[in-house]
Amino acid sequence: MNSTLEKLADLAGTEKPVSSQVVGVHVHQDKSTKDKVWNTTILIEYSFPDRYLLVTAVFQNRNDVIALKGLHLNKMDESIESQARFKWKGQDFVHYFVLTVCVLVPLIILTALVC
Repeated sequence: MNSTLEKLADLAGTEKPVSSQVVGVHVHQDKSTKDKVWNTTILIEYSFPDRYLLVTAVFQNRNDVIALKGLHLNKMDESIESQARFKWKGQDFVHYFVLTVCVLVPLIILTALVC
């Protein structure tokens, strides 16, 4: 486990992040066991001047004993917000066609209702 943490520390570097934000939390109760087991996954994005790091930590709470079950670090060139943003550039014909249909269908329905 120590060697894994050392590798993650090397990936993260020594500089302080400019900002950090929680981008996702998922809590799941494992009902397949008679013990009270909760698995919690937390995603945190750290912003650095030249890169972004996404840290995924998985915790397990079994009968009120919390343990770290997994830790993953992913380097990214752009933020999750930027990756998920809709961009006009680079879209193919199908995207524009579907958008046009989504606008025209309600207009046709409204026109039919008014007339």
